[in-house]
Amino acid sequence: LRPSDAYLDISLSPMLFEEPGLLSYEWKIEGLHQNWIRQSSSLIRLSKLPYGEQRLYIKFRRQGNLPSEQLLEIPIDVLRPFYLSFPFILLIIGLIVAGALLLSYWRNRQLIVANQLLEAEVAERTQQISRQASDLRALDEMKSRFFANIAHELRTPLTLIIGPVEQMLLHALGPEKTTDYLLTVQRNAGKL
Repeated sequence: LRPSDAYLDISLSPMLFEEPGLLSYEWKIEGLHQNWIRQSSSLIRLSKLPYGEQRLYIKFRRQGNLPSEQLLEIPIDVLRPFYLSFPFILLIIGLIVAGALLLSYWRNRQLIVANQLLEAEVAERTQQISRQASDLRALDEMKSRFFANIAHELRTPLTLIIGPVEQMLLHALGPEKTTDYLLTVQRNAGKL
C-alpha cells in the first residue's frame, strides 16, 4: 500500500457452494489485533494501517460450526511516506545544516562590515579630536602671547609714568598742590 491509499478492501469468496448467508468470517492482523474480529460480511475494509510489513490472517466458519482449520495469510506492506524516508530526512538535515552555516556566514560578514565601519568612524573621530587638540594648543599659545603683549604694552608706559613721578617727588620743592597731583598720578599709575 502507498501512504496515500486511504483504505484497502478485500472481498472474500470461499470455494464453498453453500448459501453465503450461512458463512461468517474471522480475521486479525498480527501485531495489531489481539483477538479475532468476527463479521458476516465477506468484505474486509482495512484503513489507517501503520507503516511496515503486516500479516492479515483470515478464516471462515459455517454457521454453528467451529472455525475452519485452514488460514488464509496475506502479507501487506505499507510503505513509508517519502517525508519519513531516510534519504529525505538526511536531505532535510543537510539543508538545515547548510542553512545554519549560510546564516552564520552572513551574520559574520555583517559583523565584520559593522566592525570596519566602527573602526573607520573611530579613526575619523580620533583625527577630529587630534585636530581640535592642536587648535586648542594654538589658541592657548595665542592667548598667552596676547596676555604677555598686553602686559608688556601696559607695563612700559606705566614704568615711564612712575619713574619720572618718583623723581619729581624726591626732588619736589614746589607748591604743595603739585605734590598732591603727583601723588594722585603715582597712586593711579600704581593701580594700573
